[in-house]
Amino acid sequence: MLKRLVRSREFGILIILIVMLIALEARFRVLNGQTFFSLYNIERIASDFSFIAIAAVGAAIVIISGGIDLSSGSLMGLGASAVAYAYVTLGLSPVASVQLAAIGGLLFGAINGILHAKAGLPPFIATLGMLWIARGIAFTLAPLALTIPWTSEDAPPALFRAIGDNTVFCLLFMTVIAAFAMAFTRWGRYVYAIGGNEEAARFSGVSVDRMKIGVYALAGLMSGVAGAALALSVGSANSGTAKGYELQIIAAAVVGGTSLAGGHGTVFGAVLGALVLQLVTEILTLYDVKDQYIQVVYGLAIVVAVGIDQLARHGWVRRRLARSPAQ
Repeated sequence: MLKRLVRSREFGILIILIVMLIALEARFRVLNGQTFFSLYNIERIASDFSFIAIAAVGAAIVIISGGIDLSSGSLMGLGASAVAYAYVTLGLSPVASVQLAAIGGLLFGAINGILHAKAGLPPFIATLGMLWIARGIAFTLAPLALTIPWTSEDAPPALFRAIGDNTVFCLLFMTVIAAFAMAFTRWGRYVYAIGGNEEAARFSGVSVDRMKIGVYALAGLMSGVAGAALALSVGSANSGTAKGYELQIIAAAVVGGTSLAGGHGTVFGAVLGALVLQLVTEILTLYDVKDQYIQVVYGLAIVVAVGIDQLARHGWVRRRLARSPAQ
């Protein structure tokens, strides 16, 4: 059991996280003479990475099934605009507003799945089109920033604060459910089977089309919830909310060990990948690296992670280690 844990990708990511935390602590002490691990910094990092991590969990499941979702960032933006529009403009209840954002993400995710599974569109094309559609609808709902009141007499109740102020608990709840479903249910086994060999899964009696629609719908739901949480956390939403987050979401899943070839990866790994990227941002910010170069690092992270996955899948590492010095 211990040997299997040590050889897992998640264990390697945990080692990287420990090294990064040590680097953060050392740099912060040099700059400020204080520890980095204050309650404020821990809460801030937990909040900042949670939004990406929630959407990354859904994106990882899509990738494990052999697909890809380029619309996750736009569906986050749509969820943020929807919850603000419903609560501020339409005057719906807090519960109804959050439900609208979640259901909207689910429906648009399901459309992604239908376009891919039923209409035969490649997932890249289907979700790329949805990226622009969702962003356009978000602009229609909130062309300008909609402020969500926190201090007025009609301030949102505990539900809003539970999602917006304590997003990490929402992340943990959704991650545990998704991880259990992937590891211990027939549905999860089917997701891995489809990603590993779609035709073999189909001949085994798996309803591949229905599974794909469900997987994309789930990813859309999680993006919608992440967008609602982001809007509630910052107290406002507009058409540009979560713009460009697609790269970070996919990077989190891939850095967390999810194979773009499908069939391999874990939900827990996607969460760790999101945390790695957040700590990378923290380290580079402490070293005064400009934002545009941080985006370059994200791109390199995807390339390196995919390269390592390809080497592992083709057994290059095992072959190298198996060679004797004489050879």
